[in-house]
Amino acid sequence: MVHAGKRSLFWARMKDLHIIDSSLLKELKLCCVKETKFLPKESGLKLMESASAKDPNGVSAKCRDARVEDLWSLTSFFGYSTQTFVQSVSLLDRFLTVMKVQPKHLPCIGVCCLHIAAKMVEEEGNISPTHELIRISQSKFTVSDLGRMEKIISEKLGVEPRAVTALTFLHLYYRAFTSVIPPMEKMPSIVRLEAQLKACFCRLAFSKAKPSVLALALIAHEFETLKTMTLSKILQHLQKNLKISDSLLLHWKGLVASCMAAYCSSQCVKPDHRKLVWIVSRRTAQSLQANHFRVPILPTIPEGSWGEIESEDSFEDSSSGEDSPCGSPGSDGEGIFFPASFLKSRNFFATHVLKMTLLTGKNTKMVRIAKALGLVILCVAVLILSLISYVSLRKDNLFTSSKYYMGGPRIMFHAGFRSQFALNFLDPSFIPLTSALNEELQGKPYKWKFNKTAHYQQRKDIFNFIDISSNFSLTKDSVRVGQLMHFDYSSHKYVFSISNNLKSLLPDASPIRNKHYSVCSVVGNSGILTDSHCGPEIDQADFVFRCNFAPTEVYSKDVGKKTNLTTFNPSILERYYNNLLTIQDRNNFFLNLKKLEGAILWIPAFFLHTSATVTRTLVDFFVEHKGQLKVELAWPGNIMHDVNKYWKTKNLSPKRLSTGILMYTLANAMCDEIHLYGFWPFGWDPNSGKDLPYHYYDKKGSKFTTKWQENHQLPNEFKLLYKLHREGAIKLSLTHCS
Repeated sequence: MVHAGKRSLFWARMKDLHIIDSSLLKELKLCCVKETKFLPKESGLKLMESASAKDPNGVSAKCRDARVEDLWSLTSFFGYSTQTFVQSVSLLDRFLTVMKVQPKHLPCIGVCCLHIAAKMVEEEGNISPTHELIRISQSKFTVSDLGRMEKIISEKLGVEPRAVTALTFLHLYYRAFTSVIPPMEKMPSIVRLEAQLKACFCRLAFSKAKPSVLALALIAHEFETLKTMTLSKILQHLQKNLKISDSLLLHWKGLVASCMAAYCSSQCVKPDHRKLVWIVSRRTAQSLQANHFRVPILPTIPEGSWGEIESEDSFEDSSSGEDSPCGSPGSDGEGIFFPASFLKSRNFFATHVLKMTLLTGKNTKMVRIAKALGLVILCVAVLILSLISYVSLRKDNLFTSSKYYMGGPRIMFHAGFRSQFALNFLDPSFIPLTSALNEELQGKPYKWKFNKTAHYQQRKDIFNFIDISSNFSLTKDSVRVGQLMHFDYSSHKYVFSISNNLKSLLPDASPIRNKHYSVCSVVGNSGILTDSHCGPEIDQADFVFRCNFAPTEVYSKDVGKKTNLTTFNPSILERYYNNLLTIQDRNNFFLNLKKLEGAILWIPAFFLHTSATVTRTLVDFFVEHKGQLKVELAWPGNIMHDVNKYWKTKNLSPKRLSTGILMYTLANAMCDEIHLYGFWPFGWDPNSGKDLPYHYYDKKGSKFTTKWQENHQLPNEFKLLYKLHREGAIKLSLTHCS
């Protein structure tokens, strides 16, 4: 009876609203008027359909479809949006139907259309440089060729930033459906519909359809399996208002169905996104220098060797990347060993010598000498760095204990910092701190004493910017189903809709409301914890914060066992649990969660838009196991705006703050005294001078990585935390605990 009452209320509401909001209908009708302006020429489409794939003077349908699939792969590689892809295909089809194009020019035209679309849609910082676009697409034309082609396309088509496409209608239709359907009705995700639309665009036949008809046919095909009266009613209403006949809709719905069936079959050759990554991975692209740009075809990695390289490169283009030594939210590139400024100066010198040689009219032999000179300079730099490392190793071998020769560790300590300065990993302002660190670690022991006044002043400063208790997690009362959330570190155009399932997982109130602890341990993931024997000391705290679901069992003597809160970046599912695709993956994840009984799992789902899909998988898993797990879930909203604002007052403004310093910030709301462990962003042990791994849980022999440089300012974070340590506001543990 209750459901019947709700349904009657829903139908009454639909009747009052004339099913679809009038302003939305008005927008749809306006787009219908504009759509004809952005359609490809019908006669040109017929010519492409009739052209032979072997015809050197005309572009065939097969040739065009292959180029669109390449655009899809490029869109995926550079992280461009669906709108960019759709706009680029629209430009390509319109240009091919008004101009006579030879197949050999098609790669240049396709890449040019993608570049134009990206400049219209993407933010300036997200647009790939033209030379990178050419290189990754494996094309043979030059940057100037691309510029000339861009001018031709712009003049012929009169490019407009707000072109009406099938994606425009798809989003409007989706809004129409979601605005009126009752909560109990199932709806396919917009991401799924966008993927199906992209598949349709890979077939020339769909370029004949009006965008309004194609989008409605796609939705009709997807909703057909749901067989609900509500959706049918809205579909009919849209048809009637946009004057789309039943026969026309049925025709295109049939074509969509056949395309989807073919696309899902094993025989279909789909756009191979991975193949592009195999050809030039992001790591490889970063390490290629200017002298590679003239190479017409870059060498490719054979497809059969994927198994050999997967462990190294397979996650370079994943949603969030690696966590920092202090538990960073991520960075998605490997980085290069030498800093950009070093390489730039080296390349500038070699280029300058080369130019001077050419200007003085020397022959090719002199050119070779100039190149060799540049190489010699590079070798000398590498030799200097090697000598620094050699000094550290020799001192370590000669003086195994500091009691025999106190100068040994001191030399290693300063050598470690000198190498960091040489590589531009440290700002010169860090230099004054080295003497204080040296005094504490190598000279007279510095006796730390808690300064309650300094701690409370620090807490007060943070509270002036951030209401931590209120912003610690979204709650059931703070959001509504269908509410669109934006992402802290992504463009404002990316959104995430709050679903019924996600809302059901939110706490009724903030998990830390009225929580208060005397001493807290905040544990980062730095390799300095290796063999530190700090586990018992960490576990003595009243509350223990950990970062990024880091393992503790095997390393308990160094990092402890106790966990009261751990962060959980959704990308962890991708990196360690295979997106929960197999029963074994799900069991492993479930068992690891069981070990956290009573702890808070703090899930920053709204930091980056790239984690949206993984977040949905995570939500489904928790709904499926509701009641079986005793972890308390916390889902922070857009907290980072205020957190970043505070740390900017301390001259700390990286692309992204590390998870470690974020956990320290949150700990101020709950803890009277805060002790930090595992906060050391360098690849050498300040106590012994030995090499350290990046994380304490990395495989034995793993090298310290510098990938964090792309997104974080870890040395600067450490500098601020060490200053607070010297003031007594926090305790920063850098020595072994026993």
